[in-house]
Amino acid sequence: MIQIRAIVAYSHDGRLRTVNVNPGQVNIISGDSRTGKSAILGIIDYCFGASECDVPEGKVRRNVSWFGLLLQTERGQAFVARQVPAGDAKSSEAVYVKTDTEVAIPMEAELR
Repeated sequence: MIQIRAIVAYSHDGRLRTVNVNPGQVNIISGDSRTGKSAILGIIDYCFGASECDVPEGKVRRNVSWFGLLLQTERGQAFVARQVPAGDAKSSEAVYVKTDTEVAIPMEAELR
Protein backbone atom coordinates (compact mmCIF):
# COMPACT_ATOMS: atom_id res chain seq x y z
CA MET A 1 0.00 0.00 0.00
CA ILE A 2 1.17 3.54 -0.78
CA GLN A 3 0.12 6.51 1.31
CA ILE A 4 0.85 10.18 0.67
CA ARG A 5 2.83 11.88 3.44
CA ALA A 6 3.29 15.31 1.81
CA ILE A 7 2.42 17.27 -1.33
CA VAL A 8 5.12 19.74 -2.37
CA ALA A 9 5.19 22.67 -4.80
CA TYR A 10 8.53 24.29 -5.71
CA SER A 11 8.57 27.91 -6.84
CA HIS A 12 10.88 29.13 -9.60
CA ASP A 13 13.11 30.83 -7.01
CA GLY A 14 13.68 27.64 -4.99
CA ARG A 15 11.12 28.16 -2.23
CA LEU A 16 8.81 25.29 -1.49
CA ARG A 17 5.37 24.89 -0.02
CA THR A 18 4.52 21.63 1.69
CA VAL A 19 1.10 20.26 2.61
CA ASN A 20 1.66 17.51 5.17
CA VAL A 21 -0.77 14.60 5.23
CA ASN A 22 -1.39 12.20 8.12
CA PRO A 23 -1.49 8.66 6.66
CA GLY A 24 -4.38 6.45 7.70
CA GLN A 25 -6.53 9.42 8.72
CA VAL A 26 -9.02 11.72 7.09
CA ASN A 27 -7.20 14.90 6.10
CA ILE A 28 -9.11 18.11 5.43
CA ILE A 29 -7.44 20.77 3.35
CA SER A 30 -9.07 24.16 3.70
CA GLY A 31 -8.19 27.72 2.82
CA ASP A 32 -9.23 30.86 1.07
CA SER A 33 -10.61 30.84 -2.44
CA ARG A 34 -8.06 30.64 -5.28
CA THR A 35 -5.18 29.39 -3.11
CA GLY A 36 -4.56 26.09 -4.96
CA LYS A 37 -6.73 23.55 -3.13
CA SER A 38 -8.35 22.36 -6.39
CA ALA A 39 -4.92 21.83 -7.93
CA ILE A 40 -3.99 19.14 -5.39
CA LEU A 41 -5.76 16.27 -7.19
CA GLY A 42 -4.12 17.27 -10.48
CA ILE A 43 -0.70 17.42 -8.77
CA ILE A 44 -1.15 13.93 -7.32
CA ASP A 45 -2.30 12.50 -10.66
CA TYR A 46 0.59 14.13 -12.53
CA CYS A 47 3.24 12.93 -10.05
CA PHE A 48 1.86 9.39 -10.31
CA GLY A 49 2.56 9.47 -14.05
CA ALA A 50 -0.43 10.98 -15.86
CA SER A 51 0.31 11.68 -19.50
CA GLU A 52 -0.91 15.29 -19.11
CA CYS A 53 -0.78 17.82 -16.29
CA ASP A 54 -4.38 18.60 -15.32
CA VAL A 55 -3.47 21.46 -12.99
CA PRO A 56 -5.41 24.40 -14.45
CA GLU A 57 -3.46 27.19 -16.11
CA GLY A 58 -3.26 30.06 -13.68
CA LYS A 59 -1.48 31.15 -10.52
CA VAL A 60 -0.23 27.69 -9.53
CA ARG A 61 1.15 26.78 -12.97
CA ARG A 62 2.75 30.24 -13.40
CA ASN A 63 4.51 30.20 -10.03
CA VAL A 64 5.54 26.55 -9.65
CA SER A 65 8.46 24.80 -11.35
CA TRP A 66 8.07 21.26 -9.91
CA PHE A 67 5.38 19.25 -8.11
CA GLY A 68 6.36 16.50 -5.68
CA LEU A 69 4.94 13.79 -3.44
CA LEU A 70 6.48 12.21 -0.36
CA LEU A 71 5.11 8.67 -0.17
CA GLN A 72 5.07 6.01 2.51
CA THR A 73 5.34 2.42 1.26
CA GLU A 74 5.56 -0.91 3.04
CA ARG A 75 9.34 -0.88 2.45
CA GLY A 76 10.06 2.74 3.37
CA GLN A 77 9.58 6.09 1.72
CA ALA A 78 9.79 7.52 -1.78
CA PHE A 79 9.86 11.03 -3.14
CA VAL A 80 8.56 11.54 -6.68
CA ALA A 81 8.63 14.90 -8.47
CA ARG A 82 7.75 16.07 -11.97
CA GLN A 83 8.64 19.31 -13.62
CA VAL A 84 5.72 21.55 -14.52
CA PRO A 85 5.23 21.65 -18.31
CA ALA A 86 6.70 24.74 -19.96
CA GLY A 87 4.58 27.03 -22.11
CA ASP A 88 1.77 25.21 -23.93
CA ALA A 89 3.25 21.74 -23.32
CA LYS A 90 0.90 19.17 -21.77
CA SER A 91 3.61 17.36 -19.77
CA SER A 92 7.31 17.19 -19.01
CA GLU A 93 9.66 14.24 -19.24
CA ALA A 94 11.74 15.56 -16.31
CA VAL A 95 11.14 13.27 -13.33
CA TYR A 96 12.96 12.87 -10.00
CA VAL A 97 12.63 9.75 -7.85
CA LYS A 98 14.38 8.88 -4.59
CA THR A 99 13.68 5.89 -2.34
CA ASP A 100 15.09 4.86 1.03
CA THR A 101 13.97 3.81 4.48
CA GLU A 102 13.35 7.49 5.17
CA VAL A 103 13.52 10.25 2.55
CA ALA A 104 13.88 13.96 3.24
CA ILE A 105 12.07 16.37 0.94
CA PRO A 106 14.81 17.60 -1.40
CA MET A 107 15.59 21.20 -2.21
CA GLU A 108 14.66 22.35 -5.73
CA ALA A 109 18.32 22.36 -6.87
CA GLU A 110 18.48 18.59 -6.24
CA LEU A 111 15.68 17.92 -8.73
CA ARG A 112 18.00 18.32 -11.72
